[in-house]
Amino acid sequence: MFAGKPASAICQYAARQFSPEQLRMFEQCHPAAVELHPWYSFSVLSIAPAFREASGCCR
Repeated sequence: MFAGKPASAICQYAARQFSPEQLRMFEQCHPAAVELHPWYSFSVLSIAPAFREASGCCR
């Protein structure tokens, strides 16, 4: 599908579902990390901005 072309992916997982040891293992398998900073977080609900609108973007 992407032969000869660079590709990126974002692995999403609920960090609260894994032990600290498992999270360290995930970090060792990935060259970089993206972490969203929630606007609101309480118990099992977190609201975090995952996109932003840019002027001139296509929809």
